[in-house]
Amino acid sequence: SGRCDACAYLIHPLRGSRGAQVSRLRATILCESLDADSSGSFTIGLSYNEDMEESSLLSITLRRERELPGEDSGPDPSKPVELHLNGTTVSQNVGRLPVRLEFEAELRWATSEEGKRRVTLRHRLTPVTIGA
Repeated sequence: SGRCDACAYLIHPLRGSRGAQVSRLRATILCESLDADSSGSFTIGLSYNEDMEESSLLSITLRRERELPGEDSGPDPSKPVELHLNGTTVSQNVGRLPVRLEFEAELRWATSEEGKRRVTLRHRLTPVTIGA
């Protein structure tokens, strides 16, 4: 009946509405649970305009391993929760939920010599006990 998704945007129109060149993003999040039936996930994203998919600069996601095409074994809440940075697996098992994720992502913008933008992720995962 109800939806269990949410989305929030932080708009940062500095520098005469040209935006700000973000070089570091630091946050702490608490992920209490992920719904296995709906392939639940949690993502923090940074983009250079309102189109989060097409203009993405950074994506940090907690989710369970996805099924390969043709493998339809159904939802499996026993699969470990993974940490992903820009679609690449950083950790294959963050441990049991709830978990606290403290992270710092440093964006190094491409110069003509480097050719590509780089992201360095420093993170710490800590198990959390709620309501004990």
